[in-house]
Amino acid sequence: MKKIVLVSCTMASLFLAACGGGGDGEPAASSTTAPPPAPVASLSCPDSYKKITGTIPNASLSLTAGDEAGNDFGKLTLKTSSLPVPSAVEPENKVCFGKLTSLPAGAVGDVAYDVRATDFFESATDRQVQITVPTAGILPSNPTVYFYTLDGSGNAVAASLASSPSFNIVDGKVTATVAAGLPGLYTVKLP
Repeated sequence: MKKIVLVSCTMASLFLAACGGGGDGEPAASSTTAPPPAPVASLSCPDSYKKITGTIPNASLSLTAGDEAGNDFGKLTLKTSSLPVPSAVEPENKVCFGKLTSLPAGAVGDVAYDVRATDFFESATDRQVQITVPTAGILPSNPTVYFYTLDGSGNAVAASLASSPSFNIVDGKVTATVAAGLPGLYTVKLP
């Protein structure tokens, strides 16, 4: 019987030592924990931009910037992902949309709209930019739509569009619609 108790006590002290507790009157070693998650990088947008901060999954969002009455405006639409949890508010998500008054170096276009967003943008679906531009009459051909990202110096770098744009050309205005693959500058150059 003494051997069983001795073996049990020896195993218990080995177990406690392996777990960081007991023995020699020293306190148990502290357990290691994962570091807290890094804060979400803040996204800044000019005051004139339209903004949505905080989203819920599976929501349709729409932002309009510019002058709708004068047929000189842009519209960004998207649908947020249904993940992670339906109806959970995700306060770190942010999207901004605004009309540029001047183009950065390297960009071409008669009108430009800027899309800025946190990482959630790429998981959203049905992302579209629609740009309506006034014209002096019916255009002889389709305008050209360009997409740009900005380099570290703020210069425009041409990038591929996510898909070919579609156009609605009527007397007095043209509307270009293109899939918004990524945040960046979307410009329209009239012929």
